[in-house]
Amino acid sequence: MSVAFVDQVPGDLSELEVIADVLGQGRTSRLYKSLVKEQKIAVQAVTFPGFPGQKFQTGLICFAIPVKGKTGYDMEEAVYVEIDKLVEEGITAEELEAVKQRTRADFIRGLRGNGGMASQLAWYQTYTGDWRNLFKEVEEIEAVTLEDVKRVAG
Repeated sequence: MSVAFVDQVPGDLSELEVIADVLGQGRTSRLYKSLVKEQKIAVQAVTFPGFPGQKFQTGLICFAIPVKGKTGYDMEEAVYVEIDKLVEEGITAEELEAVKQRTRADFIRGLRGNGGMASQLAWYQTYTGDWRNLFKEVEEIEAVTLEDVKRVAG
């Protein structure tokens, strides 16, 4: 397994969440498509913000699990190729809109039922200090621009 870590710029968590989504969350992400589907050198490739935790300033972590015969070094090299491409080129308007759409859908799904709502409110109270921040996340992601993503990625 290989891990790449990217430092967070203070105050740019929403942009970092967009970058993580485009780069390595789900089967349509850049890392999954490149490493798993196209190159067939990994069985999984994932990126998420909030490493080592989300209560304080954190970063972005990328990791990939190699197929038999490949090494962590192979994963590291391939992950950095995708990171460098994102830094140089940014993301597309379509990728940004897809992230925003998933964010809205995830917000709605997260509030299904009393248990989901209680879990979300407790998480936001614990990690952000105010349960009301739950209702700000969607608008913060909605406010992210292509230029913001390129700036933070850089």
